[in-house]
Amino acid sequence: GEIGFVNIIQKMLDTKESFNKEKFLSEPIPNCISRNIDGKIQYAFANEQIKKLDEIPSPYLEGKMDEFFDGKLQPVIQTTRGCPFACTFCVEGMSYYTKIYRNKQEKTQSELHYIGSKMQEVKNKGGRNDLWLVDSNFGMYNEDLETCKSIAECQTKYHWPEYLQCDTGKNNKPRVLDAARLVKGAMRLSGSVQTLDSGVLNNIKRSNISGDDLMQLAVEAAEIDADSRSEIILALPGESLKSHFQTIKTVADSGFNHVNTYQLMMLPGTEIDSPETREKYGMETRFRILPRCFGYFEVLGKQVIAAEIEEVCISTNTLSFEDYVKCRKMHLLIHIYHNDGLFGTALEFIKFLKLSPYRWLKLLFEEKMTGGVNELFEKYEQNTRQELWLKREELIQNIQNPGIVDSYISGELGYNLLFVHKAIAMSRFVPELKKFAKLTIEKLLSENHKDTQENMDFLNDVLNYDASCISNIFKNLDKTPQATIHYDIQKFIIQKNIPLSKLRLENPTTIDFLLDNEQLDIIKRSLDLYTSSDMGISRILTKVFVKKILRTGTLDKNSLQKTEEITNSADWPYL
Repeated sequence: GEIGFVNIIQKMLDTKESFNKEKFLSEPIPNCISRNIDGKIQYAFANEQIKKLDEIPSPYLEGKMDEFFDGKLQPVIQTTRGCPFACTFCVEGMSYYTKIYRNKQEKTQSELHYIGSKMQEVKNKGGRNDLWLVDSNFGMYNEDLETCKSIAECQTKYHWPEYLQCDTGKNNKPRVLDAARLVKGAMRLSGSVQTLDSGVLNNIKRSNISGDDLMQLAVEAAEIDADSRSEIILALPGESLKSHFQTIKTVADSGFNHVNTYQLMMLPGTEIDSPETREKYGMETRFRILPRCFGYFEVLGKQVIAAEIEEVCISTNTLSFEDYVKCRKMHLLIHIYHNDGLFGTALEFIKFLKLSPYRWLKLLFEEKMTGGVNELFEKYEQNTRQELWLKREELIQNIQNPGIVDSYISGELGYNLLFVHKAIAMSRFVPELKKFAKLTIEKLLSENHKDTQENMDFLNDVLNYDASCISNIFKNLDKTPQATIHYDIQKFIIQKNIPLSKLRLENPTTIDFLLDNEQLDIIKRSLDLYTSSDMGISRILTKVFVKKILRTGTLDKNSLQKTEEITNSADWPYL
């Protein structure tokens, strides 16, 4: 892209004294597609990427990005280009991207420190404090460790970044973990699998991390308190409801604190988008507007309404549309009950009893929903069906109709369904979520003959604790949730393997659930940036390490300080 753009500008400069359109378009411009004066398409492309990325001047170091450090926008850098893998659903699966090229470390280090100095000013004014590193496999190469050392220097000097959004490499997990340790757990660790079905993996030309390696990555990520994530794509060629659920089972039981679920996008130019692949696997697709990719724009003095449209696969010859909808239901259950530690203590209790977190998710999926939970999921299913358009042309026309783009801008339409409904759940349905969790975990205990009175009593405390942790985070921050407990839940969270009988308190105790100053700072800055609307909260949920802003149950301020001392000590979490 850079080469083509430079070539256009250079040709314009070369002909500016005697510009002639016919001459200008008489032959292809390298790395560009154009039409000649007769309208015939012409092009000429190099067969390789830019080999020395540091040949591209840094817009940060040249000061060209200064105006964008406004506290709302997120700084973005790239240290490495290319991907050695050949996944058919990904643009970088094409041979053009196979070779890896990178910026020199000196350039990356200089950019990081420059951005850090600017972001420190931004944070002090109440702005955001993160970084998006857009490499395809960050942490997989030795050079990435040097980048992490530079990021660690910035964390010490500028207290930035609090959170590093990136996609980590699926090979060389020990090095990825070393990278995460260097940045003090601020890096999102991804053990992306997309699917674990061998037949589907063969169909998409992907090799994968093993189930054992997945579990080890999740365990070690927990030890450094890192945000660990795995990704799964729905409706890949050859995938069925059964195989999709089996992948979810392996990943959920591995211990990742976040399971990202996606629909299969038919990206133009990828192998999976080809007519041959579509026909072979009976792929049916629909169209929808990408979240937040729409608006009014001024182009050459005229107002233009534009929206970015994506095509997603909604059924194949092995996955019906109704099974697609069922999978989407499971995805929302994962986001509410598994991801981000919203019911983290309940999950730890399930693991403590050596039961399967996935089995709990399956019971949630199978159980009849009532009340607020039923209302939430019925609305979600309705929106899942209604967001899909059969024809791209009809969707393009619809966005041009009066008032439609305003509905997208206001959030009435075009939002990320999973995160908006998760935001609604956290804001309005916590008591109902807790009740539904209690019903299904009791069934889990019963079917495994672990429904003793002690376990049931402890479960009550655990769910009261979790519900209080997720209450009043984005709204009514000044209202402190309380819960009366009979067991030392905090001790269970820290040490986990203590017999429940030793956690029993002498007397029932009422505890407050507080937010410390750091949590309040992150939450208030995020609310100022995104607002407390359902759509605003949904965006916050995608941009912060949610587990770190959940409330902490404490008997008093001294107890809270003691807990912080333990979790911040060099021995944590090996106590």
